[in-house]
Amino acid sequence: MSQSAQTLFASSTIGTTLNVPAEYDTIQSAINTAVNGDTVLVAVGSYYENLTWHLKSINLIGAVDGADDLLPMLKARLGRLKQSN
Repeated sequence: MSQSAQTLFASSTIGTTLNVPAEYDTIQSAINTAVNGDTVLVAVGSYYENLTWHLKSINLIGAVDGADDLLPMLKARLGRLKQSN
């Protein structure tokens, strides 16, 4: 296999999904375990953490409680951003 074919194959691998809190008690513990390409999926809830990660290419995704809840949440955040400017 040529070098370019090996590189292409390695970059096309699909990462693992790490579920918080089903598999990991905290978001930070899932981030610490994650490797490049993984997704940390956070269930609906309140989490009080200061998150850090360095030199990792991961996806951090928060679930919402139904599709109808997403739009009001985004509008509320946008409103707060406009008020702070």
